[in-house]
Amino acid sequence: MIETADLIFRPIDDNDTDDIIRLRNNKNVKDNFIYKKDITREDHINWLRTKVDTGKVIQFVIISKETGRIIGSVYLRDVDEKTRSAEFGIFIGDEGSCGKGFGTRATEFMLDHFFGNMNYEHLMLRVLKKNKRAFEMYEKAGFSTTEDNGDVIFMSMSKNDFLKRKNQ
Repeated sequence: MIETADLIFRPIDDNDTDDIIRLRNNKNVKDNFIYKKDITREDHINWLRTKVDTGKVIQFVIISKETGRIIGSVYLRDVDEKTRSAEFGIFIGDEGSCGKGFGTRATEFMLDHFFGNMNYEHLMLRVLKKNKRAFEMYEKAGFSTTEDNGDVIFMSMSKNDFLKRKNQ
């Protein structure tokens, strides 16, 4: 478990299933995800077994210190030990927690974890073009656009870019 001033990050486990399903199936989250279908309990347990338990995904729940409730999740998927790369993802599904900077702080936490603690080299993400708030947050965090296919924008950041930005 890792704590910041207002958030707690804890590795996801089976006990988080009901909260994650509720938050991930929130209309606002689904509308801004590339995969738009509702997830079921079986989907989530399968994700934990085939992705998280195998190390293909490193996922944390985001807990508000103020309320003690899970407000979202942040994760690294398609973790590749050989190329030292992964894809970043995040969602804040608790309506009362949106717009308070939790997503920005969770993103900063994962960048520090990925490039610092894990010593990886490259991180990428995909964001829907219509999700302007997320796009602006990613730019602010230091991600650069690498491709725009009309509906989806691909962004990335290297460890060198992260370190330059952090040392400014």
